[in-house]
Amino acid sequence: MKAISPFIAEILLIGLTIVIAGIIITWGTGFTHTSTQTIEQQSGTQLICSYGGISIYDNIIYKDGYVSGYVINTGNIPLKVNLQIVYDDGTSQEILNVIPELMQGNVGYFSVVANPNILFILIYTNCTAPPVNIRIEKDEIIFE
Repeated sequence: MKAISPFIAEILLIGLTIVIAGIIITWGTGFTHTSTQTIEQQSGTQLICSYGGISIYDNIIYKDGYVSGYVINTGNIPLKVNLQIVYDDGTSQEILNVIPELMQGNVGYFSVVANPNILFILIYTNCTAPPVNIRIEKDEIIFE
């Protein structure tokens, strides 16, 4: 058998190098484009959420197996309000969209079934960066 001439071997080696370089460049371009988009989206969320804010409008009350209260949107963006109740025994219950849309300056009401062994209540929103939430300790809740 005859061997491949050095010239043809060199051409094949250069061609293989060009193909591998093209694959790496294509992958690198896609990777940096995806990373850039992710960073842009996260920074946009952080900027928007920095305008978010909530506050308790009145007292949080526990009565007849329900915990209820009013939340006011003190920020400049609409928010979805969620609730997590953590109990003395370490268990918790989470209620998503307890107030589905709370517009700027508006007050929303929630009332959910709960047991009286509340350790704390976390009222949080769809804004996580930076987080827009309030933690209400047991001694801040009025038990009737």
